[in-house]
Amino acid sequence: TTFGSAQSVNNTPYDRQMSSVSSYIHTPVTISSSSALSEEEVTRYMSSLRSLPYAFTPYWKSPEETLHSASDRKAKSVALYTYLRRHGEHASLVIGKRALNHPKTHAWVLWEHDGKSFNLDPTFSYSVRSSDSTCSSYIPFYLFSGSKKFKIS
Repeated sequence: TTFGSAQSVNNTPYDRQMSSVSSYIHTPVTISSSSALSEEEVTRYMSSLRSLPYAFTPYWKSPEETLHSASDRKAKSVALYTYLRRHGEHASLVIGKRALNHPKTHAWVLWEHDGKSFNLDPTFSYSVRSSDSTCSSYIPFYLFSGSKKFKIS
């Protein structure tokens, strides 16, 4: 990962609240015979998520629910993460903070593509490039990649 030290863990403080989307979080990378997604394709999908109205929900929505209703940072990030993994891309869901002094946690996606790592935030950014620079101050706590979980320190 592009984050300091990552320690594999069996449980996180978020597991219970994420139980409604655990089948999406555990989505394996689909091996595709077609070519990998381009930055432009990912930007189009991110833009569609960013364009959805924002509304906080106390539970985690499925990607299908997200695409048809107002959604929050968690839902948009799970939708993007699932999209990438279903298209054969290596992606991880990240939970942390947007800034050290920010009062709430946030969710975004780490996308490994063409030998580069991109932090993608479909809540605040419309494109791969603008998102990666927006996320430079983000502080990761936990990373989820398929069935693996990591604590970032």
